[in-house]
Amino acid sequence: MGIHVSCFNEDETTVSYEFRGKWSWEQFEQALEMGFGLIESVQHPVDVVFDMSKCKKIPDGAMIYWRKMMRVIPENHQHLIFVSSSYTIQNTVKMFREINRRFQGQIILLDTMPSDICVSDCVISA
Repeated sequence: MGIHVSCFNEDETTVSYEFRGKWSWEQFEQALEMGFGLIESVQHPVDVVFDMSKCKKIPDGAMIYWRKMMRVIPENHQHLIFVSSSYTIQNTVKMFREINRRFQGQIILLDTMPSDICVSDCVISA
C-alpha cells in the first residue's frame, strides 16, 4: 500500500499522487519530496493531483501536514486537485480550503478522477 508518485503527463503539466489503502505522514512527506522535485524541474505551471479514491480515511493531523506542504510547494504549481468520494476526506479538504483562503481558487475537490487527467507510466513508490 502507500503512496505512488506518477511522473508528468506528455505535456509535463501534471504530477499525480495515488494513495492506496493505509499510509503514513512520513510516506506523504517522502512522496511530496519526489513530486516537488519533478515540478521544480520545469518552468511552466503544473497541476498536482492527490488521488485518494482508493483509501477511505487519512491519518490524523491532515491540517498540520497540508499547511506544511503549502509552505514548501514549488511556486509553479497551479492547482491542487483532491480526488475522493469519502465523506470524511471530502470534509477535511473543504475545511483545509476554507482555512487557507489565499489558496481557495487553487484547491479543487472531485468525486472521481477525470479521464482527461493523464499521467505517464513512470511510477515512484513512497
